[in-house]
Amino acid sequence: MKKKVTLKKIHLESFIEILISVYNGGADFIDLEGVPDTLQDYIGITIPEEYMSKDVRSDDKLTENDLNELLN
Repeated sequence: MKKKVTLKKIHLESFIEILISVYNGGADFIDLEGVPDTLQDYIGITIPEEYMSKDVRSDDKLTENDLNELLN
């Protein structure tokens, strides 16, 4: 049986905005990492090269700094 992970109180507006930006930046898939905390849990997004659309893999794409700016 696989372990279930529940992250609570994720700010929905920010999360949706980031997902839209990642999608518009050319990602077909993402990996999510969760970090539980006492006040609010956190979600990290990782986008390996192979998750990007083939037509944008060698073009400009979102960087880790781009994602960090969206979060702030």
